[in-house]
Amino acid sequence: MNPKIILRYAIREVMGTVLMGVALFWSAGRIDWWPAWALIVVMFAWSTATAIVILRFNPDLLAERLGPRKGAKPWD
Repeated sequence: MNPKIILRYAIREVMGTVLMGVALFWSAGRIDWWPAWALIVVMFAWSTATAIVILRFNPDLLAERLGPRKGAKPWD
């Protein structure tokens, strides 16, 4: 498996989790909101577990999902 693809997946998932956290805490107006922390932990654990399973059983699937689609427009 290409380490570049693993890094790309990790960056995408971490950035998504961070952006979700920013949106949740910003809209709540405080950072001590425990339901948001619980959601962030669950989402991060879920994406980590998904990556481990996919990398173990079908690493080509991850490479296919992260790569560009044939015939897709650059903006799509």
